[in-house]
Amino acid sequence: MRVRPARFSGERKRGAASEAIPSLRASAFSAIMLSAKRLNLRRAKTRQSAFPAREDSQRMERTEECTILVVDDDEGMRFHLIESVTHLGYKYLAARDGEEALARLRGGAPVDVVLCDIKMPGISGLDLLEVVRAEHSADVIMMTGYVEEYAYDRILELGASDFLHKPITMNELRVRLKRVLRERWLLACREAARRDLEEAAKRLKTSYEELRQAHEELLRARKLQSIGQLAAGIAHEINTPMQYVSNNTEYVAGAFSGLAQVFAFQRGLLEKARLAPLSEKDIGDLQTLEEEHDVEFALEEIPGALAQTLEGVARVSNIVHSIKQFAHPGTDKKAPADLNQAIESTITVARGEWKHTAAMETDLDPGLPPVVCAQGEINQVILNMIVNAAHAIADKNSQGKRAMGLIRVSTRYLPETGEAEIRVTDDGAGIPEEARARIFDPFFTTKGVGVGTGQGLAIAHTIVVEKHRGTIDFETRTGDGTTFFIRLPVEERV
Repeated sequence: MRVRPARFSGERKRGAASEAIPSLRASAFSAIMLSAKRLNLRRAKTRQSAFPAREDSQRMERTEECTILVVDDDEGMRFHLIESVTHLGYKYLAARDGEEALARLRGGAPVDVVLCDIKMPGISGLDLLEVVRAEHSADVIMMTGYVEEYAYDRILELGASDFLHKPITMNELRVRLKRVLRERWLLACREAARRDLEEAAKRLKTSYEELRQAHEELLRARKLQSIGQLAAGIAHEINTPMQYVSNNTEYVAGAFSGLAQVFAFQRGLLEKARLAPLSEKDIGDLQTLEEEHDVEFALEEIPGALAQTLEGVARVSNIVHSIKQFAHPGTDKKAPADLNQAIESTITVARGEWKHTAAMETDLDPGLPPVVCAQGEINQVILNMIVNAAHAIADKNSQGKRAMGLIRVSTRYLPETGEAEIRVTDDGAGIPEEARARIFDPFFTTKGVGVGTGQGLAIAHTIVVEKHRGTIDFETRTGDGTTFFIRLPVEERV
């Protein structure tokens, strides 16, 4: 015979057990909530991966989309809970025992909360709780009418989300379901946020890698651009000594041809003199030949021509060596480097940029220890400083101030900080007041169109500060010039 489910009303018949329950609940309520919060935090760590993050969080915001699985072997209580759950606006599934409940769960039923009686034949409520905790993401609220046998803390420690004593009022069921579903929704939101953060972290990592590669490509492009800009000056620096090497070599070759003829004539006279005395005509012919080939002048000029030729060859060799030092392979790796030699090489390579604008002075500390650095990148920094100094002087000269300026490059060791300091000073136009705060910003330039790209000082700042853990600063006075201070740690800083 079908039993009609009981309906809730504002008041309920109270037996001896029901009268004892309110006082028991009142004394234990605060302890239950504290334990539940503590245990829920612990459960959250083991359950996060089971939540279908964003979909669940959005679905659980809507009560009518939450499903409650009612598990009770007492048919009257089961229908009683079904009617209550329906009245509260939730969907429901029902099971007569633990086996049927597991079948529904394992069949893929979308269950949010399991309302489960503890004492049932076959699979008990506690056994079902253990399986649900291991295999599913649903929360479990345990129910019992046996108050003395089951303690709140014990049930919560086993993994239940909450614990209800029978008989259960609709208001109590509403509050407990709302709290459990709220915590479930918060966990789902947290999981969604965690996954969003992981995705954002992956995208950020990818963006960072792309930015790093783009920055390296920019450095290489800037280096090639610098070499391209210097190419005409370098070609001129090589062409000048090669020109007088060529001229002197042609002169020596021509003079040698004449001297060879004179020498051959002298040898003929020597052979003739062994047989008979030389005549006045023979001696006159020799003098005429020597005058014709200007032997005396050749003997005076050939040593100087050869010396100039050797000097030109050495000059070209020095330029080529400087270029190799400036752009040698493997410069991205840090290794002990001679900064003084790097500066001298860079000055030589950049000679075409400054020689028509300024004189160059150096004051390089002979006791400067090797500095662990990426030498190619430091060469780039020094080049940028020298080129900027030359441009600043040219800008001042264009205003009719004077004909030539002065660039001074110096180094010194700072034992108190373990750093090597490079100073590049010019007596150019200085940096305008309004531009000083931005000179290290990418693409910011005070130069005219086609002269500056706004990358030189920005790249120098990145290389010195970010890659070498050093510092770069400046002092300037408008109209009087600028000094840049570059400090690099002698030993690599972590």
